[in-house]
Amino acid sequence: MLPEKDNHIDLSFPKKNRISSEKVIQELIGNKKVIFEHPFKCFYHCTPILDPHEGNAICVSVPKKIFKRAVDRNRVKRLIRESYRINNHTILDENTLLKEQKLELMIIYIEKTILPYKLIELKIKELLNKVILKIS
Repeated sequence: MLPEKDNHIDLSFPKKNRISSEKVIQELIGNKKVIFEHPFKCFYHCTPILDPHEGNAICVSVPKKIFKRAVDRNRVKRLIRESYRINNHTILDENTLLKEQKLELMIIYIEKTILPYKLIELKIKELLNKVILKIS
């Protein structure tokens, strides 16, 4: 039998880390805290943590005006969510959980073509670092 690792990092992306509430989305856009990191526009908001099991939450949007086909919009959203899922724990959790804050993000894809995954992942990392600098 292999020994279990105690310092295992959970890279899952559960439902509680997704923003689907219309009210929360309107609050994010209403705050007007915006960061641009081409090909993304990101609205963000920090709130205090009420539940110790809460984590950072994200909403991803790809405009229908840019990508008419739902297949293309869904592919871009999958790429963004995957790169966020992989990089969220290394960048955001360390900085926000220490301050007992929950970060809510709404990421909007503004490029007119589907970029390769490696480039999207690099830009997501840069975007998350910019957000951390802004809230610090």
